This record gives sequence, structure tokens and C-alpha cells, in this order.
Amino acid sequence: MNKKVIIWMAGILLLPLWVCAQGVNFRPLSYTEAIELAAKENKMVFIDFYTTWCGPCKRMSKEVFPQQEVGEYFNRTFISLKLDAEKENGLELAKKYAVKAFPTFVVLSPDGTEVFRTSGYRPADEFVETIRKALVKEGLPEQVIALIEDT
Repeated sequence: MNKKVIIWMAGILLLPLWVCAQGVNFRPLSYTEAIELAAKENKMVFIDFYTTWCGPCKRMSKEVFPQQEVGEYFNRTFISLKLDAEKENGLELAKKYAVKAFPTFVVLSPDGTEVFRTSGYRPADEFVETIRKALVKEGLPEQVIALIEDT
């Protein structure tokens, strides 16, 4: 095969990975690492508390979080974590933040203080708008509000 065909085939095979990478960047960080990084980057922390058996959790993961528009907003505004609320650190944090329904989405300031929470499935545009409006209403620091208004 010639080089052009190989490069073209590699591009086709890697395209799905590139498309998926445009959504929300859920980072493989500990809670403490996320809090520290949020403070360093002047962002907030977003936690998706989910369970493996939760239908609405699966829908959010499949239909909402991979969308480019959702990723653009969340990746600019938050350090995002995805935690199984029934396992290890996710279980501990679900108890700490009194998570009782799934999915539950918790927004934290860089010091770990809860700023906002919401639960359940929402379509992408409604989900982003719910988070955006709630953060503006909470009277966040100017740098965070500027990020929100830039979207």
C-alpha cells in the first residue's frame, strides 16, 4: 500500500476517537487533585455521580456529555469528574454530598463548597442552560461569570 492510503485509513480509524474527545473531558483525578487543579486554573469542579444500573445516567453519558457544545462549555468552566456512587471514592463522596438520586450533578467551588446541584436526565441544551443560569444566580466570582458569559 502507498503512504496516502495508509494515512487515509488511519484517519478513518481514528476519527471516532477524535469526535468523542470533543465532549466533556472527565478527568481521572482524585477529589483532592480536582480541587487543587480547579483552584490553580480558576475553574469550578463538576461531579457526575452515577451508577452502573441507572438508565438516565447511561443516557447522559451517551447522548449529552459527548456533544461538542457541552464539552466546550464544561471543559472551559470546570474540572469534571465522573464517579460511580456505589464504589470506592465515589461512594465516600456521594455520602459526603448527600447524593440520593441518580444521576446527580454537583458543582463545587475550588474549596469544595457545594454551589449547585441538579439531578436527572436533560437534553444537552437544557442541561447546559440549567447549569449556566444556576451559576450566574449564585453570584460566582467575576472570572467564573466571565467564562460563563463568553459561551
